[in-house]
Order: sequence, then structure tokens, then C-alpha cells
Amino acid sequence: MFRKTLSRKSLLITLPLAAFALAGCNNSSDTSKTDSTKTETKAEGTKPEGTASGGSFKVGLVTSGPVSDNGWNAGAYKSLQSIKTELGAEVQNVEAPNAGQREESLRAYASKKFNVVIGHGAEFEELALKIEKEFPNTQFLISSGGKAGTNTTPIIYKLEDGAYLLGMLAAGVSKTGKLGAVGAMKIPPLERIFKAFEL
Repeated sequence: MFRKTLSRKSLLITLPLAAFALAGCNNSSDTSKTDSTKTETKAEGTKPEGTASGGSFKVGLVTSGPVSDNGWNAGAYKSLQSIKTELGAEVQNVEAPNAGQREESLRAYASKKFNVVIGHGAEFEELALKIEKEFPNTQFLISSGGKAGTNTTPIIYKLEDGAYLLGMLAAGVSKTGKLGAVGAMKIPPLERIFKAFEL
């Protein structure tokens, strides 16, 4: 399925996007490389502005939060800059905090003929699958997704593998026989993590 959904140009970014996927899980406290004043992010409004210099290959990143968060979104932004540096791609990013803005941002990049549009989080998956047929020349890449479409490809992290081992470790050291876990949002990847932890 993966080979069928990626165009030749999209394959050029497969290796950097593998790094992108890993960087999205980075919880490093080093914020020196992520300067939010230099991003093209707009917290209000969803139309991407200010393209960075680069080649004819265009990659857009849509996040649901600020790229200065020193976590999930900052890792994605750092990887976007690697795509720019290593591939000479033209890159843009925008923050879209709500569902309406997320769909509008995905559409805006695709309308501007971006080759790849990255929705950074499972919350972008249904939106991309909904609009993908309107933009057959754009590859939608969804971080922490789970469903492939015609031109929508998920990055599947399989974090539940580590969560299962964490649950075993926690159960082994627990003095009460009770365990707990906290997640920020009720989304499929976290539900899979919690289930693995419980198992």
C-alpha cells in the first residue's frame, strides 16, 4: 500500500520523514534550535504565508499547537527545516488550533500545489481523507495516523510496544497492585497505548 500511494517525488523525502517521525517524539529540553520568532506560523488564521527559500519541491506542515512547545510540534518544525536543508525543498508551516482551521490549512497548501502536506497528529487524518480526492497531486502525510487513503499516508509509530513493556515494569514494582496513566487527548494512538499498558 505504501508504494502505491507515494509518487516518485514523494519517495525522495521518505528518509528525512523517517527522521521527522522520530523527532516528533523527541522530548529534549534543548530549545535553542527552535526559535518561534523565525517560523512562518500564524496562531490566528490559517492561510500559510512567507515561504522559505527552496526548490520546486514544496512541503507544508500544519500543527495544532505552537512549534515553540519544545515537544511534539517543535520536533516536527525541526524536521521540516531538515527537509529544507537536506533536500532544498520550499517549506512552510502554520498553526491551526481547531478543526475548521486544520481543514482550511490542508486545503490552502494543496491548492498552492504543495507536493507534500503534513498534518502533524491523528486529528488531521479524517480531514485529509475527506479532501484528498480534490487534490490528487498532493500527498497528505499524517503523523500518528492509522488509515491509508489514495494519497493519504499515515506514519504509524507503534508506541504501544513500549507501553506494554512499561506496564510490565510498572506492575512488577507496584506495591499496591494499582497503576495509572494520563494522556492529553482521547485519540486512537493514546487509546492503543493505554490498552497496551493495561495488558
